[in-house]
Amino acid sequence: AKSSCRRGSLPARFTLSGQRSMAALTKNGWCEPTRDDETTSGEPPAVGLVEALVNAPARGAVARQALPATARTWTGAVARAATRKILTFYPSTSDSMTAFSRQKCHETRAAIKPSLPFLEWLASSSSPGWQLRGDLDLGDEELGAILGEELRRKLRVTSTSLWSGSGGSRTPLHRDDVSALVFQCVGRKRFFLVAEKDVEEAVAKGKLPSAVLEGGSESHCQDGSLEDVFGLHEAEPTSARGELAVLDEGDCLVLPAGLYH
Repeated sequence: AKSSCRRGSLPARFTLSGQRSMAALTKNGWCEPTRDDETTSGEPPAVGLVEALVNAPARGAVARQALPATARTWTGAVARAATRKILTFYPSTSDSMTAFSRQKCHETRAAIKPSLPFLEWLASSSSPGWQLRGDLDLGDEELGAILGEELRRKLRVTSTSLWSGSGGSRTPLHRDDVSALVFQCVGRKRFFLVAEKDVEEAVAKGKLPSAVLEGGSESHCQDGSLEDVFGLHEAEPTSARGELAVLDEGDCLVLPAGLYH
């Protein structure tokens, strides 16, 4: 969703994510971890942090354990909200498929209305790869319980959504035109974050296709791990220089508009 900033509010997409445990933060190579916010554990991201990153969107930040326990797991408040909506399921079509996009999966995706038992079964299944995505419809009370009163008043929430996937599944490199708070409900998820200037530099050097500058993800939909695609274990970046954010269950990533991920 795209929106302009109203006075006294921040445009934001509210995203809730669940992903089976993935490999730990890379310990070798050039890539450094993104910053951790100093917000007290168990509290929503600080309003000042969100405002600062939205106004200067060169990087993100992680607020640890910012999601209430009642919203976590495949039986929590977010999962229950997912059972009220029709979501899109993207199945893997090969053992090596890890990157999922609308265009790539146009002929294989399916619309489903999940139940809680289905979500738990899917998360524990031995399927080689999948993603489940879609918009959620969280009421004011549900949003307030997650965001806290101060942040809820300050944000103008334009959409809420669920993104989930099997371990190792990815979305291609892209940017969004609206800021987001990404809350991790289940498992662990890693984000490779790249500032626009670093994408421009990589394009100029021929390390990324020029179409990436248009913001779309279809132009860089490559299968493989983050380490393979972006050379995180190499001495120097093989595509763009960026940072790695690792979200564990309960963490929140503040993702400014325009920051590639």
